[in-house]
Amino acid sequence: MPLILLAADLWISAVKLLIQFYNQPPAQISLSEKIPLESDDIQLMQVAGNFSMTLIITLGIISLVWLHHKVGNKQQIKMNGLKITGLLIMVAYSLPSLWTLAAAFIHLFTHGSFPLSLNDKWSVIIALILPYSGILLAIRLIGYFKTRKTHQHIPHNYQENNA
Repeated sequence: MPLILLAADLWISAVKLLIQFYNQPPAQISLSEKIPLESDDIQLMQVAGNFSMTLIITLGIISLVWLHHKVGNKQQIKMNGLKITGLLIMVAYSLPSLWTLAAAFIHLFTHGSFPLSLNDKWSVIIALILPYSGILLAIRLIGYFKTRKTHQHIPHNYQENNA
């Protein structure tokens, strides 16, 4: 459930940015006198980049949900490049939040104040889901390696002979 909220937040943000892009009037800006650029071009690059990152992170979330389901049911897992890439994406996506949350708690215990804003409840929920996804990934990868060792000792035709 928390990972679905994370994916929903990503897609809602991407759609909001797209709507904002289409609702703004076009304006011309100049980064230099030699290269005039339309602000629409720059905003379109931002929208395209946001949607690309949303798709990539969605792949990571799908990979994590898949790993969570398989390891939770103690099923044998066959990794491929896409699944490994998705899990690496989740590592890259969740590590900064783990670091930030750890630094915030260190600051709380050493200075007596929490440096992060708790005013926007939705942002706080998403900020807690991000480290959760990293911790869940670590726990499930440990479970994957334990399951992998267990399945290596079982003969491949075990189910066929004992069915």
